Amino acid sequence: MVSRLQYGWQRVGVCIGIFGVIAASLSGCGGGTSGVGGSAGGSNLPPPTPGPYTGRAACSANPHQNGRARWTILIYMQAANNLQPYSLENVAQMASVGSDSNINIVLQWKQIPASKTNNCPDCNPSFYGVRRYLIHQHSQADINAISNGDTRPLNSDRLPDPPGNTPVNTTGFKDTLPDPNGRPNGTEDMGSYQALADFVRWGTQTFPADNVALVIWDHGSGWLNVYRSAESKVAPPNVGTRAVAEDDEYTDEIETWELPQALAAAAQPIDMLILDCSLEQMIEVAYEVRHSARIMVGSEESPPAPGYPYDKWLGDLKASGGTFTDCDLGNAIIHEFINDPLYVNNTGGYASELTQSMIDLSRMDSTASALDNFGAVLSIHVNDQQNLFYRLRQDPNFQNRQLGGAQHYTTSYRDNKDLWDYAELVRTGTSDTDMQQAAIAMENALTGPDGAILESMHGPAGQDGSHGLAVYVPAPSGFINSYYNLAITRAAPHWPRFLLAQVK
Repeated sequence: MVSRLQYGWQRVGVCIGIFGVIAASLSGCGGGTSGVGGSAGGSNLPPPTPGPYTGRAACSANPHQNGRARWTILIYMQAANNLQPYSLENVAQMASVGSDSNINIVLQWKQIPASKTNNCPDCNPSFYGVRRYLIHQHSQADINAISNGDTRPLNSDRLPDPPGNTPVNTTGFKDTLPDPNGRPNGTEDMGSYQALADFVRWGTQTFPADNVALVIWDHGSGWLNVYRSAESKVAPPNVGTRAVAEDDEYTDEIETWELPQALAAAAQPIDMLILDCSLEQMIEVAYEVRHSARIMVGSEESPPAPGYPYDKWLGDLKASGGTFTDCDLGNAIIHEFINDPLYVNNTGGYASELTQSMIDLSRMDSTASALDNFGAVLSIHVNDQQNLFYRLRQDPNFQNRQLGGAQHYTTSYRDNKDLWDYAELVRTGTSDTDMQQAAIAMENALTGPDGAILESMHGPAGQDGSHGLAVYVPAPSGFINSYYNLAITRAAPHWPRFLLAQVK
């Protein structure tokens, strides 16, 4: 069985405890079961307790229609990169729970040979190409086989391959069963938003349900485009390519500004966008998809390569009979992830890399307005407060954040700052009332009674400044012009103007 901590790659981080950011949302946390193949009921955690999202329209229950499932979970698993070993582990977890009359677990999964990855000499895919499955519950023997790289037990769950597949030579792969429709095994570019759009369209048409969640599984780089930018400085040092849906075979990725086009293809509204990726929980990303789903779940930080414990949160959903609202399910994902014994009990030094939050996307217009006002006020003070702005950009010491800068994420993505923390340090770092008022308005837009952040949790080491949404705060000399591809720059134009006007 592949150890979930065998490799040191990110998504990456582990915790030895939890500290809640929004206290009302964290009651009822407990321990959980570990490993692949847990019961269909998930972990030993009690059902997620209602958080500050109670009564919010984004969290209201959808009506049940007789004759259809209550939930369809669409999982876009882009493992055509060095996360491939962990895809086996996560799919095995899914197979330990499986679909039933209430829940459809629908998977599109790509694997490629090690020779076609950027940095995965030990990758050992069981097939070459892109496949689709309706995952059913499997025996422990099947689960163990999948974890160990043999996906043949899933052949009974296999659905027709994507139409964009092209023939490839599958000689030498453990699982070479042809497509159920008779087409040859093949591969398509899952770094293309058209491929995601096709999956979303097909999945919602084929498996309609009361609620739909889309999981994007892969690396992530926040809003940043990596593969398809001509700017030499776009890839931070020592990071390489890691954007959403990174496809090493095609040297491609899905850009943040392409996500709305892909999600618009859904045959019914998407309730949840779940990003099992690094760094995606940014205001820039959330604003881009504000009309594409009701809520967004993900991480400000670069989480552990093993990703979410799919057996636990899917198990919780299944044990509920599918009666969870989207915010109940988001709560379950957050709690199960932060409490996962794999991370809680690990002493490998990853405790500073755990964050999760749930965002009400209907609040992103008001949040963008607050950001625009915040940027406008800060721009007035670029000269008289230049030392403050410079200090807030600097790296905080993870053991003592009082030394300076706002909470940032990973060494290589230090321009990603927690937005609430940045605003709070502005508020407490100046006596200018206009700056203080703008900072308070920014905080209220995030965590006030009608704020965008519904739930947020983090690990204990170095994440005390994490509140659920990050923002891009580079030095003027490091500003990346492709930032203007984002819709947030049109809704909050004073923010990039402030970034570029900073003196130091």
